[in-house]
Amino acid sequence: WNDDEGITSPLTYEFDAKLVTEDARLDVGVPLTDIDGEAVFAFDHRREPGATEAVTSLETRMQAARLKIYGRPASGGEADLRLVDGGWRIVLDRCLASIGNGLLIARGEVDRRSMSYDAEVKIAGACVERLMDPEADRCLEGSRLDASVAIRGPVGDRSQRVGRGRIRVRDSSLASSPIVMQILQLTQFALPSRDSIKDADVDFTIAGDMARFDDLSLRADL
Repeated sequence: WNDDEGITSPLTYEFDAKLVTEDARLDVGVPLTDIDGEAVFAFDHRREPGATEAVTSLETRMQAARLKIYGRPASGGEADLRLVDGGWRIVLDRCLASIGNGLLIARGEVDRRSMSYDAEVKIAGACVERLMDPEADRCLEGSRLDASVAIRGPVGDRSQRVGRGRIRVRDSSLASSPIVMQILQLTQFALPSRDSIKDADVDFTIAGDMARFDDLSLRADL
């Protein structure tokens, strides 16, 4: 051990590990609960003779047969995580899970030098009813939600994050959903019936803890 350089010998060391979870919880900005799965780690740290810095690498493969995302049941979760750039960047290459009869896809990166992150999450072909109510026992025929959000900012400072997102809903009854009801109350807009809204297109931007609706389009059967 050297106070200035840390571990100087051996020149190379590595280890493999496996972590098994049951009903675990994890909050990475998105609350993950009831996680049943496993993670396999492969770690390598080496210092070449004469090199000024050691090179660290980590590759992690995670699988979750069952978990909840924001309280919504998901299954078949898979993710690949690795360290790159000598260990200075943490990269989430691939994250997949089935949620609400649809597919969730995510990627992200944390830069340890600038302590900043950049992430993107997409949901494709999900059932609106099951996303709104985890206990829903059916989906309306043709009901579909596609959404994406990209966000970046400094780690630990929500006030400085910025991002952009889009939501597309088709062939579903939206009038009773909390967010639509709040928007309609603000606009003092009345619908002929409770279940009139069938389609919605929403484009929004994120600045800190505020989301601004740049475009909101609703289609109703009158």
